[in-house]
Amino acid sequence: ALIHMLADHGGVSRAVAHRDPAIQADIERIHARIAFNQDMPYGPAQVMRTGESSFNPRVRQEVVSAVSRTYPEYAEILQRIGLGSQITVPLRARKTTLGALTLGRAATRPYTEAHLSWAEDLGHRIGLAVENARLYNEARQLFEQTLSANYVSTPGGQILACNQSFAELLGFDSPDHLVKHPAPAFY
Repeated sequence: ALIHMLADHGGVSRAVAHRDPAIQADIERIHARIAFNQDMPYGPAQVMRTGESSFNPRVRQEVVSAVSRTYPEYAEILQRIGLGSQITVPLRARKTTLGALTLGRAATRPYTEAHLSWAEDLGHRIGLAVENARLYNEARQLFEQTLSANYVSTPGGQILACNQSFAELLGFDSPDHLVKHPAPAFY
């Protein structure tokens, strides 16, 4: 499996998982040497641009040969993998495509339309999880950086989180130190 994620700086970060650690390491080395081409007319680049899935239940040898000619650094690894079936789906959040998930398997067990539907659902769930994590981080940064004293507490008054301004207002060095104390100590 390959994951391509659009990065905040405009580039693309990549991660790979393969059952053969040697193949995974070889792919990681290639990725470390070669920048991702966002203008490729197929594969993850196309899926990230269009937001549409790519499904190849039987990858023809001509396709592997064409990719190998265009990107010779991938020729040897494509032959070793023995790619026979491939699905690439967008990692879609609420309004945007954040990246792509690519799954491949040998020709002896080709993917079906049911696999495509499952992968599209998985891609959407991954996209939502990534977007939610980003939104949480943004909200957390705003919470921590604000100049006003802010806190979150339970209905019983226990402080669960606060920003630096609130901690300093109550005489603590950090929010971590403050939340360790029982709230009634502040009243």
